Amino acid sequence: ACSATAVTLPTGASAVGSVSAGSCYSMSTHIVSCNVAESDCSDNWYAPGYVSSRNGCCHCRGSCGSIDDASCSYYDISGSAGIDKTCVPEAYPAIGTYLPVSNVLEHSQINADVALFNEALKGESPGYAAAKAIYEEGGGNSCKSWTQARTLKGFATKDLTGESFADAFYASGLAVDFWDAEITAALDGTGKYEGLSNTKRVTSVKKCVLGLVTYYASHELEAAIQKAAGSSGPSDSGSGHAWDEGWAFYYGTDGSSSPWEVSVKRDANFPDGAVVETGIVPYFNSGLVAVREGTYSDSAAKEARDVIYKMWAVTYLRAAYKY
Repeated sequence: ACSATAVTLPTGASAVGSVSAGSCYSMSTHIVSCNVAESDCSDNWYAPGYVSSRNGCCHCRGSCGSIDDASCSYYDISGSAGIDKTCVPEAYPAIGTYLPVSNVLEHSQINADVALFNEALKGESPGYAAAKAIYEEGGGNSCKSWTQARTLKGFATKDLTGESFADAFYASGLAVDFWDAEITAALDGTGKYEGLSNTKRVTSVKKCVLGLVTYYASHELEAAIQKAAGSSGPSDSGSGHAWDEGWAFYYGTDGSSSPWEVSVKRDANFPDGAVVETGIVPYFNSGLVAVREGTYSDSAAKEARDVIYKMWAVTYLRAAYKY
């Protein structure tokens, strides 16, 4: 979530104080507890004053040598201790069958916003205004910072000129904001959607949003390749993180309300063809390997990217045949 919520501190965690015996990260609950001695931590223990290399913040305010309450959230403070405990630096749980090398939990939560968007449009009287607010302002699940929501409209209005996937759309005559224009028209009932039934408007806009998320996932794959080839070279925090974002947007937190879920449904409609649901994962994995330091290969990364794009095309061609 994009705003702090006061919570009850986990067992073993300290209240705000000047000292901490260390922090303990539980692999089973994904909770960081403060003021825990190494002997009392059965999982991953961090020394007092530990500073994450990912965000430059201490786990705990107690014993932190450089406190920054404006930019950092601490696990021993009510109101910040409970903010997305699964967003723990250096702990990267699998997302589906993909193993990220960076923290992309917030990115994956875009599927929760898509689910809210779809929920708003249910019933005989769809909540177009509510859905539009989620589209434009975010649903509060996927966040770019503690206070700034990630938005689907942001995906739809970003200029991706120079990226192979987006350029294919632009080359056909579509404007940079073609997704935004289409989704907004469907929600407002204007243009080609004027006078159409709710069924047609709702079905169209829900499928547009999944197409949009797929489109933006391509941006992250392209960004990963560009970063790896750039002056800083390949790294888990740069090119690896961008590639992870591509999978996170494509799959979501659990595969629901996501482009990946579309592949599952369309695979089922065409059981004699390629199984995109599982077949695409090795290419996401090999692409990640290709943009990492030590295993870097620009050609291998582009090869994986292009196969992923072809598999996306299979999924959406199947959708076109179905509908």
